[in-house]
This record gives sequence, C-alpha cells and structure tokens, in this order.
Amino acid sequence: MVSKKQRRSMSAGVGQSPGALRIPQDALPTRIAWTRFDEQGFERKEDVSVDELAKLVQQPGKHWIDVVGFGTERVLERMRGQFQIPWLGLADIVNVPQRPRIEVHREGLLIILQVPRPGAGVDLDQVSFFAVGKLVISFREHDDDMFKQPLSRAKDKSSRLRVNGPDYLLYRLIDSAVDLYFPQIDRLADHLDGIEGEAVDRPSSRPLRDLYRIRRELGILLRAALPSRDVLASCDRECTSYFQPDTRPFVRDVQDHLAQIVELAEHHRSAAVDIQELIVANLDLRMNQVMKVLTAVTVVFIPLSFVTGVYGMNFVHMPELEWKYGYGLLIALLLGVGLTIYWRLRRAGWFRLNDS
Repeated sequence: MVSKKQRRSMSAGVGQSPGALRIPQDALPTRIAWTRFDEQGFERKEDVSVDELAKLVQQPGKHWIDVVGFGTERVLERMRGQFQIPWLGLADIVNVPQRPRIEVHREGLLIILQVPRPGAGVDLDQVSFFAVGKLVISFREHDDDMFKQPLSRAKDKSSRLRVNGPDYLLYRLIDSAVDLYFPQIDRLADHLDGIEGEAVDRPSSRPLRDLYRIRRELGILLRAALPSRDVLASCDRECTSYFQPDTRPFVRDVQDHLAQIVELAEHHRSAAVDIQELIVANLDLRMNQVMKVLTAVTVVFIPLSFVTGVYGMNFVHMPELEWKYGYGLLIALLLGVGLTIYWRLRRAGWFRLNDS
C-alpha cells in the first residue's frame, strides 16, 4: 500500500518565507556518510560531522557525501553553508515531495528525482543530488539499499567508477536509483498475469479490488517516472558543462530506461483495464445465463399454472369435475405441455449455464 508520506499536505508551507525548511515530524535524524575513491584507493566513513567533512573533502580524488534523513535542521543548515548549496535548492531537497527537475546554479548542478523505495508496495522516495567540482552530494529520506550497487563497484579497483570523473559517479547514482522502478513493474506485471488467468478460467468479482490497487500503483509510478524522464532528457541541453562527452551516452541510457518504464507502466495499466472489463463482461454473461434459465423455468410453469388455475375456480357447471378420467387426463395434459415446452427450450440452449 502507499504510505502516508505520499499524502503529505502541500499547504503546509503556505505563508512561509522562501527557502524555509519544513521538517516532517516522522523524519529520521540526519546522518552523513563520506566516501572518497580514485585509481589509487577507496575510503569510507560513517556518521561524519560537517566539521569533519570540511577537512575530508580537501583530499584528492572523487568525493561522495550521502545524507540520509532530514530530521536535524541544524546539520542541514550547516551543510548548506559549508558546500554553498543554493538557498531555495536545499528547501526543495528537504520539503518533500517535489516535482522531479534539474536546475543549473552558479554554485553547482541540482537534480531531484522521485523513485520507488525497495519493498513490496509502491512507496515513492525523493532522492536529490547536488554536484559541484569533484564532489557529489546525495540526499534521501530513508536509509535503504538504494546505492548498494555503486558503492560495491567503487570498492572494485577495476571498475569505471575508480577511473572516470565525478560526472560518471553522478550517473551511476542516478542509474541505481532509477533501476528501483523495474522490480516494482515486474511485481505488478506478475500479479496481473495471475489475475488474467483466473479471469479467463474462473471469473469472479474477487480480483476487482486487486486490479484497482494495481492500477493505482501504476499511476503513482507513472506520475513519478514521466517528469523524471523529462529531467534526464534535458541533461543533453542543460548539463553539457558538467557531464563530459564520454559520460553523456550513459546518461541517455538512463533516459531510455525511464522511457521503457513509462511504456511498461502504461501498457500494464491498459492491461489492467482490459482484465477488469473482461471480468465484468464474464460476470454479466453468467448473470444473463442464470436469468435465461430462470426465464425458461417460468415459461414452463406459466401454462401449467393457467390450467390448474382454471380448474381451481369454484364454478358449479364444470363437467370435467364429475368425469372419472378427468384427473388423469389433466395430469397427462400438464405433463405433456410442460415436457414439450422444456424440450423446445432445451434444444434452443436455454438451460445451458456454461457455454463451451
């Protein structure tokens, strides 16, 4: 299910001054991890203070600062002053959710994306990047395995991350975040396949709630993936001063991944609508077949009810009432009329509940 984070009120910041930080009540305390690597070595430290960062980033090599949690406003403000993060830029990073976008500032490059969190349900998380010089800073709300793969690659001496520049590091972080869409798409697609098979073999109204949830989750993914795709598409025009020519094809590859994600989400959402219509059509068909059988039963008994109703009237002059063969003849007449109507309706298929 979608967490309450996706329903945070956008009116919370009405009336506040521009650049003010709105710290959510459930925000995690801010923790900072520092990573430095180049062709010669790799070094990482957890729970680093801002004062330590000021000294650590002076070392040679590429530097990656991973900021997790927005609960400590004092630390975030010091980060803004230490690394010259734009005033409004930090507000956009912290005041989630924001629309994905890219901004080129005099101080550096700011990229904001919305990606799914690892897990069973669709729960979007905002991840932001501020890149300047040899430094890349990532901001995210939750401590998860979003950047597990690039961190593992940075430890490998033979990886491109150790050789290429900080723009390639930024690409790998963005690529790792975007890849979180694919497990969610695959999970929803597998669920849809199961529902489709059940809708064909054993149609019932039970899967309709699951179909609504799947359509809703796909809509959430689409609302995040569409602007994220546009953000990366604009990198070719707006980020030429940061991404080197050798790195731009990799950035376009991430854009292609997002385009594929959008296409898959739209396809599966359309498939969910088709499956829902198939279930409703099958249920209507079964209802029509049941009504047809009930109508056939009614047609059989209407003439029988008419005949018995006639002989149930209390008239004095009814010769058949005194005839000794009257009862047997009446029963034979009723059986004959009923069986004849039943035979004709059966030949027409009115008593068939399941069409082969």
